[in-house]
Amino acid sequence: MKEKYPIKGSNTFYKVWGIIVIVLAAILGAVSLLFFIIIMASASLIQDIMYSTAISAIRIFKIIWISIIICIELNVTAKIFAGIALIEDYIKSKGKFIAYAVECFLMAVLCMFFLIFFIMRSSVSGIVICLLLAGWNIATGIILISKSGKADMPEIDGDFTPPEFPPNPPLIHGTIEGIFGEFKGKQLSLNSGHIYKIGREAGCDIQLVHPKVSRVHCIIRVMPSGGYQITDYSYNGTFYENQRLPKNIMQEVEPGGMLVIGEADNVLRLNIPS
Repeated sequence: MKEKYPIKGSNTFYKVWGIIVIVLAAILGAVSLLFFIIIMASASLIQDIMYSTAISAIRIFKIIWISIIICIELNVTAKIFAGIALIEDYIKSKGKFIAYAVECFLMAVLCMFFLIFFIMRSSVSGIVICLLLAGWNIATGIILISKSGKADMPEIDGDFTPPEFPPNPPLIHGTIEGIFGEFKGKQLSLNSGHIYKIGREAGCDIQLVHPKVSRVHCIIRVMPSGGYQITDYSYNGTFYENQRLPKNIMQEVEPGGMLVIGEADNVLRLNIPS
């Protein structure tokens, strides 16, 4: 399964813009397609294109309009996919967002070329359409790049230093019990002297495939004293008894409480060690 990277912070703005992009793209696609059908249904235009040897301003004007409509339809298709990507709460590939953004910028440049032609022709409607399309593409491209930079791709795998244990510490057994979410109804036995990883990647002791869970979200171990020690490495946070734990700092907690990974979709209980 392809990795899904959650978004740092709120995704509301990107969702709203994604919906706007899809709606505008659908409207623009329908209108331009209708306009294309009307133009192509014109017998005089077909004759101009296929049989006339003379170059007329009207024929060039119509051919340019057809070219614009074809570009619009291609742009509309790309915009719908880009809008869907903006709505999603995760990022599968930064490259895909960059590709969508590049397409937007290229379309904006193309609109500028058409804009020059319409300025020369003093076509108000053409000028307005080109300016609107250019602005829409530039704004969407910038937003796509912005979201691509908000993928939570932690690079902390193995960056933490395992804590040192006293020689021959007493063996303490603890358990993590799934209360809600993917791990619900399951248990994991913990032994003091070992570190256990919770996260989205396959190598974790508890794997939780969720957009708000980082690849290595947190680590946990049983303390010889009978408590638990948790270190958070995530962006969306690790919570114990409704308190967010500090990031990259080992935090000792009392057993028996609820551990929330990312958000309330995944709740674990740290049972009292024996």
